[in-house]
Amino acid sequence: MWLTAESLGDADPALAAHPDLPAVFVFDTPLLARLRLSGKRLVFLTETLADLATRREVAIHRGDVVQQLRERDVAVTFAPVPGFRSRAAAVEPSTVHPWRWLFRLQGGPVSSYSAWRKKTAAHPG
Repeated sequence: MWLTAESLGDADPALAAHPDLPAVFVFDTPLLARLRLSGKRLVFLTETLADLATRREVAIHRGDVVQQLRERDVAVTFAPVPGFRSRAAAVEPSTVHPWRWLFRLQGGPVSSYSAWRKKTAAHPG
């Protein structure tokens, strides 16, 4: 199981589909250098991983995601973030589970603002 920062909850589709598989998370050093996340965000990620590790095996690595995972047979949940597709293409996961959207699109491309608007009786369209 390849965990991304977007897939750290128990309800994550890949985690739920493979409850007995060990999970692996990589603190992506090149990405972290570019993003410059706050210490609070890094602590949150670490605490979330530690919490998950109370319920299943979790391995944590630091470095380049592709180099760390290239030789592993992993399943992952699609992450709608920049860079996921290129990393996944290089890692070649055996299974990519679909992302669970918090809100279903109302038609149109993901990049369209109107596709994300909630339809209401006062605003049907």
